[in-house]
Amino acid sequence: MQDALAAKNISLIKETPLPLHANSIPYYEGCLLKLAAFRLHVYDSSIQRLLVLDADQLILRNLDMIFDTQMTDFMAPTAYWISNDTITSTCMLIQPGKPMWDRVKAAAKSIKSDKYDMDLINDLFAERGDRLSERYVTLNSHWEDWNIPLWMGSRSSNGTATDQQLRALYDQAAIIHFTAAGKPWMHDTQALREHWHTWAKLYNCSMTPNYTTNVV
Repeated sequence: MQDALAAKNISLIKETPLPLHANSIPYYEGCLLKLAAFRLHVYDSSIQRLLVLDADQLILRNLDMIFDTQMTDFMAPTAYWISNDTITSTCMLIQPGKPMWDRVKAAAKSIKSDKYDMDLINDLFAERGDRLSERYVTLNSHWEDWNIPLWMGSRSSNGTATDQQLRALYDQAAIIHFTAAGKPWMHDTQALREHWHTWAKLYNCSMTPNYTTNVV
């Protein structure tokens, strides 16, 4: 595996996550690992920008253009499902360097028992005006709840999204973040196969009424 990654010019770096408070919820153990991105300048001082993504996401579009975004040293999308004053830590565009790392490290050292990665990031950066588009943190729950986010524009009068609106949301979304129905890794192979069979049948029947599926 390491040889294959090296052939693609991919480097693996082992990091120990910054510790949470001793009384924090065990479920979130290791969630501060993403903060190690702020110190990648230690390994390669030529890094000018980097993109940090959570693992429970589906990338739908090429993200190269995000690196052309005008920024200072940090940007992230609005956590629109919470409030317009909150940013998410699931997608962060960072300019790493010692000043940034020192701020993050100091904040982590004094983190409280009910605070985690997203809380820390908001404490440090939420007041900044520049944000990445919500396209980079579209929740998968919209397709489960049949609604569209406010950033998409006007909603249906009854609050329920139409097929066309959900299709338009999919076409605009660059990254889908999994929140509903558990995380992708919570399903075993057989369950995923069953989900795929159901999805393929429903999707293709809705698109072409005479469709018959051969998914097994």
